[in-house]
Amino acid sequence: MFTPIGGIELVPPDVSWKNPGFGVSLAGVCLGIDLEKLDRALDRVLDAAVDSALWSVFLEEVTEATGSYAASIVRFDRLSPSTTLVTRNIASASEEYYQSGWPSSDWNLHARNLLARDGIARTQQFTPPEFLEKHDFFRFMGKHALRYSCMIEWHAVPHEMLCLGLHRTPDQEPYSDEEAAILLGIRERLMVGARMAYRISQNRVSGTISGLDIARIAAIFFDPLGRITHVNKAALPLLDRDLRVVDQELRSFDDAETAQIRRAIRSVLNHEGSVGSEHVEGVAIVRKEQPSLFLRIQRIAGEIDLFAHSAGLCVIEIPEQQRTAQPDTLRKAFGLTEQEALIAVRLCEGLSLREISEATERSYETVRTHMKSILQKTGTSRQGELIALVAKMKMYESNAA
Repeated sequence: MFTPIGGIELVPPDVSWKNPGFGVSLAGVCLGIDLEKLDRALDRVLDAAVDSALWSVFLEEVTEATGSYAASIVRFDRLSPSTTLVTRNIASASEEYYQSGWPSSDWNLHARNLLARDGIARTQQFTPPEFLEKHDFFRFMGKHALRYSCMIEWHAVPHEMLCLGLHRTPDQEPYSDEEAAILLGIRERLMVGARMAYRISQNRVSGTISGLDIARIAAIFFDPLGRITHVNKAALPLLDRDLRVVDQELRSFDDAETAQIRRAIRSVLNHEGSVGSEHVEGVAIVRKEQPSLFLRIQRIAGEIDLFAHSAGLCVIEIPEQQRTAQPDTLRKAFGLTEQEALIAVRLCEGLSLREISEATERSYETVRTHMKSILQKTGTSRQGELIALVAKMKMYESNAA
């Protein structure tokens, strides 16, 4: 007995149908879709909500279950390499897609109204048959053995348009009405997984936000699309005076500085690497009759999650503020070595591990090893907790004085 998916009972009618493209006829197979495998693939969604690396596994499984050649997950409202996941067999096609500028002329963008209205759209619904052979976009697709798509809209929060794309080759049949009915039925389970992933991410970043608040370090957080998600207490006084947020975008009052901020955020989000602190972009904000602000824009540690509440942050350095305890205080309180205490202070000042490595003339791996020791000795498990702890030590110093 199969479980219902989004209200659609997965026990198929008496279907015994042989599709040469997908193997012999099987019980539990409706046209090109293996219902039992599809149900198992959807079970993976909840696992992926906890561990974002498993979204790639889900894509491979749903490809097989639906008789597709490939699958993808994209942010339909803003196509970007940093917010795109694809199956392994079309990784090179995805890379060429972005390098060649297809996001601005992707024919599938014509599916937007159908997706908004119905939650699902198939190639044949919005594409004249002759375009499949003659249109430049489908020629590009054909070059990578792609032609027919079925797109399912889903999202973690309102006003987003995430799209699960299933793709078939020119030698396969397009997705039928019967298959579309089944695929529309999986949308609710996708939505549950997306919402769960977003809430988990929100909880994870809350520790970093609290630590920065306690340390009185000004910081502004942004999501995988570069949209501002949170401005902490220390950063609020800077808004409308030195910086501003317009349409969820961080801007300066100077157009050239705004362009630098945009480029820096885009660079950080598109940077490939498993550790967010490895790649940092700096932007100087010139202020009249005051020292310049310095923005350190970086990824939050870890791979970018499509459903992340926040994917990166902008730490704002205010020169006149001393925000951390002295290294000697940390050494005495936690038994840190001189080098560990210095790394802890510089990390809490907004420097990345890579920048600390360069400043101390030690290898990046050595600094990472020191960092693990610091967390262990201070009883903290992440950067936000360490920042909060060092801030408390600073308050202790001030009171003692």
